[in-house]
Amino acid sequence: MAILDGQPVSTIHADLTAGGNGGSDLTGALPLKENAGWSYFGLCLAGAFKVPSATAQAWLKIAQPAWQAELGRVEAHLQRLRHHPPLAGDWVIDFALLDEAQAALYEAPFAYVEEHVKPVRIGNKRKARAEKWWRHGEARPGLRSKLARLQRYLATPETAKHRFFVSFPISVAPEHSLIVIPADSDVLFGVLSSRLHIVWR
Repeated sequence: MAILDGQPVSTIHADLTAGGNGGSDLTGALPLKENAGWSYFGLCLAGAFKVPSATAQAWLKIAQPAWQAELGRVEAHLQRLRHHPPLAGDWVIDFALLDEAQAALYEAPFAYVEEHVKPVRIGNKRKARAEKWWRHGEARPGLRSKLARLQRYLATPETAKHRFFVSFPISVAPEHSLIVIPADSDVLFGVLSSRLHIVWR
């Protein structure tokens, strides 16, 4: 007989809940197909793509206005998520899915990445990261395609004592420590933040 929380139980599941007496083993539950494509990890940079705001602003002054969308975005990470709104701090150079020749057209940020990222990435054991050193470690094409149609998105920390959600403008780049829900629906925001969802998840 096993003991859990000082009480005898017939079984202890992997999530430290008791079996028997009508208890269900939820560790074997499968994801719902309907939920596919509703959440993604944030950007995995895998390199020194962050630049101070002053550096990014200087680049923007000598560049086309369109750069602002492609060059970099304010980075949202766990600490700034807790202190919403995160509208100041580092910017992230983001060449998205551009090939090397296209990325090189953005001369100043490309030169920065070539100097600070390439020397480390070309020795990476993962072939894709070594060969495409100017891109983030994970391109996240599925997330990018969905965010492209939105003005804002929802995010929640991957790990947190308490589950909560925050809405960010699309100009804020989500870091890999965040789970991103590519949706701008206030109704969905309410459902995700509801007591029912927090308990059910």
